[in-house]
Amino acid sequence: MKLPFGRKPKPEDPPPDPQPPGDLFTPGATPGSPPDPPPGAAPPGPPALPPAPDPGTAPALDQATPPGTFTGPASGATPGAGPGTTPGAGPGAGSASDPGAVSGASGGAASGSAPGPEPVSSGGPAPDEPGAADGGPDETPAEGGVRRLQLSQLVRRDLPVGWLVGNRFALVGLVVVALVALYGVAHFSTPRASGAEVERAEPQRAAVVSALTVCPGAEMGDGSSTRFGLVSPPAGKGTGSARVARAPGGQVGTVGRVGTGWFGTVTDPADPLVVTGAGTLAAGLTGGQISAGKDDKGALSGTHCTRPATDSWFVGPGPDAGDLRLHLANPDDGPATVSVDVYSDAGQLDTSDAGAIFVPPHGTEDVSLSSRAAGAQLAALHVRTSMGRVAAAVEAAGKDHDGADWVPGGAAPSRKLTIPGVPDGSGDRELLVAAPGLRDATVRVSAVTDGGTVVPGGEGTLQVPAGAVVPLSLGGTLSGGKGSALTLTSDQPVVAGLSADGDGGKDVAYTAAEPPLDGRGVAAVNRSDNGYTASVLLSAIGGDVTARVGTTGPKGSDPGKAVRIKSGHTTEVEPDAPDGAGSGYGIVVTGSGPGRLYAARVLTRDVDGGKLMTVDPLESAAGTVPVYPAHGSLDAVAGQ
Repeated sequence: MKLPFGRKPKPEDPPPDPQPPGDLFTPGATPGSPPDPPPGAAPPGPPALPPAPDPGTAPALDQATPPGTFTGPASGATPGAGPGTTPGAGPGAGSASDPGAVSGASGGAASGSAPGPEPVSSGGPAPDEPGAADGGPDETPAEGGVRRLQLSQLVRRDLPVGWLVGNRFALVGLVVVALVALYGVAHFSTPRASGAEVERAEPQRAAVVSALTVCPGAEMGDGSSTRFGLVSPPAGKGTGSARVARAPGGQVGTVGRVGTGWFGTVTDPADPLVVTGAGTLAAGLTGGQISAGKDDKGALSGTHCTRPATDSWFVGPGPDAGDLRLHLANPDDGPATVSVDVYSDAGQLDTSDAGAIFVPPHGTEDVSLSSRAAGAQLAALHVRTSMGRVAAAVEAAGKDHDGADWVPGGAAPSRKLTIPGVPDGSGDRELLVAAPGLRDATVRVSAVTDGGTVVPGGEGTLQVPAGAVVPLSLGGTLSGGKGSALTLTSDQPVVAGLSADGDGGKDVAYTAAEPPLDGRGVAAVNRSDNGYTASVLLSAIGGDVTARVGTTGPKGSDPGKAVRIKSGHTTEVEPDAPDGAGSGYGIVVTGSGPGRLYAARVLTRDVDGGKLMTVDPLESAAGTVPVYPAHGSLDAVAGQ
């Protein structure tokens, strides 16, 4: 026999009373409901609900309760009928018409007459004790001193578990309401700036006090030499240090004063050069190199030193057009793991078989891309790291080592790009655009020239399939004219670069899309001797710009003259070299105005039968960096 609450029967327990009709376990009957009245009798009124239990009062069960029988207040009495008629008020509370209740031994009348002598209850409080007349359990003994309690009343009145089971959906609703209230309090208690305050918030500027860049090792043929420059642009007074050293190897040169530079020649520089700066000298510190073949033969190439990064983009020729090499340098104390994604004129190439490239701490890796991008005439490279960071550079050389140069790193994929530094000359100019996403791109191209903005090639629209690199020849529009810039507007993110042939087809130069200058840009090494000419192409987009092109030599700086550039125009400026610094000096470009300023240095050299050329699109060399205010921080939530 299974007992409620798991109690085992004892030998002294009496057998349970048979269940009266309509009780809890009668099939087809509702627990606690009266039976149908006999024919001709008036139907009984609705049973009265028992009053709410006294808080903290638990139902008392008679110790003599037979197994399987619950005890509690009788139902069916009419409240307010007099003594003994209120449920739980004393003897005689049961009604004769209520089969679920048994009258007391002495019995109060079913009609509510005066009660008889008080019986002795086997358990629970007496009628005059707390809980007897204030809604507590009924103390009226049933037959044999046993009182019966309906299970529905017990669960409803005294066991919250039963209520929760029967109202589980209401419980879920209460939990949801509690969570909403919790997060609502957190949301409205968080101090936040208004929309106007956020729009007015200006970033603060923090001074740059540390710098680290790397220039790749130059291998432009037997006997090639590299001219290196390290420039600390004018940035007020202060102390610090700036040096360039081989990686690995010793120190090559230093700069000891703000507004000066160091320039020197390095023969066969197979190893990268690492630039480091600290203190005031780190603000805007820039390094760069230019290389030329022995006896002024071969190509002219140049590049600026780059910051270590985890993500870089390059757009230029593919390995099928010549030798394409990726130079990786890791200046940090930890290793770096590098992956290369290749997009070609035939679409994106599968480079999974080539695997990742491991670069040890303070180590370098030179990787030929002939296997990773086999058969590609054009290539867009995405160099990314899964661990550490690297300074990446791409070297593109013709099959006979003529027409070689560094492919500059460009801006990340975007729907709006600007390519500065499209040089003048009679050679071909070819725009290269790649769509690294999953959708085809429609790109509109405009040329920003000295006479204004024009549409090259008639329509000026280029369709680029997803994952592919597409060229657009600009020879008929820009060849023979002055220097310019290109603006691209696309419906999908794209990356872009440009190749320019030198006069006579003896050399090639590359430039890439870059962000506008933030503060200033520096071309660290330039020359004005032995047939060299250095000039700067300045383009204003979105408004007029006032630019200044100055120079920095070993002994000091010249701020240069101010130049006004109209919006949508390009101006070429050829600064004068400092006295006695024709073999090496830096160019510093600054700008101000409502418009955005883009700049590139173009270095050329006249040789027999043509012109050698290299282009350096300028990156920002700011002495400060923006620090934007933070809203809704954890400190604000905590009220700190």
